[in-house]
Amino acid sequence: MGRARPVGRAWSNEVWRVAATTGVYAVKLFPTGMTARGRRQLEAGMAFESLVLGSGKVLVPRPVTASAQWLVELETPAGQRLARCHSWVAGTPASAPLPLPLLQTAGAYLGFMHAMDQPGGDTAQLPVFDVDRWERAVRAAARSRIEWAGLLADLTPLVEDLNADVDPVRAQRRPMRVSHRDYDPRNAVVDQADRLVITDWDHAGPVLPGVELVTAATSFGTNDAEVAAFVHSYREAGGNATAADPLAMAVEAVDLDWLLRNVEACLDSDPATCSVEHHTARTLIETFPGAVEALRSWPARLSAASS
Repeated sequence: MGRARPVGRAWSNEVWRVAATTGVYAVKLFPTGMTARGRRQLEAGMAFESLVLGSGKVLVPRPVTASAQWLVELETPAGQRLARCHSWVAGTPASAPLPLPLLQTAGAYLGFMHAMDQPGGDTAQLPVFDVDRWERAVRAAARSRIEWAGLLADLTPLVEDLNADVDPVRAQRRPMRVSHRDYDPRNAVVDQADRLVITDWDHAGPVLPGVELVTAATSFGTNDAEVAAFVHSYREAGGNATAADPLAMAVEAVDLDWLLRNVEACLDSDPATCSVEHHTARTLIETFPGAVEALRSWPARLSAASS
């Protein structure tokens, strides 16, 4: 084994760049104590990743494995942990705005994935928002006297409205498909041949395809013309999702795990040790109302831009 160095974090996972005699690899370590449900979700994501890789239509980092499950168990100082390994993709982050050809590639990739039409159940299985977790975070932020505690508390009525909006979507049992589920430039790399490579498939699972189309197009595209180009390439590649209605967008808007993770990381902690999380939490809190309004308005804008 060669030298290893940390290269960043994916949610709560550690990622290492390992240089060995056989090549350079990205090794991801998952948290200790993963639940059986968490492992099933991870394995489902890997199964979809395998299908996409096998299609040859989307560039994906190649898994390196000693088992059919693409997972190994490692003994670490923190205890036994699951790990995954991929060939390292040399390149640069696919930060928006992208050159038009790469933007079109991003749209085509999503179109290919949706055209695979992998069933993902229906919206009756949408998770219930953890109201208790939200309320605990609001109370703890107030006790800690964090400067943005009041702003967080002020979001509660909006969060409650969004949570209520999901109930009719759940009752309608709208069909879902399995897809990447976190498809944006943060999870893509432009390799040394100027090709777009899509990374971080561990979160893959059921989505409302119309919602993912909106969020992906508006993540890779920075204006209406770019969004229209993304959607056009999506359609050309076989993607057939229609733009989601504003009610369905509540499913995306009420997914507050990332915001809450950053809030929770700052509670009862020395601000000097969580400066990144503190800045991220404040930014997410301050921009949340505008982001919700944008999500609600984008389905109509997307339809107009791509017509």
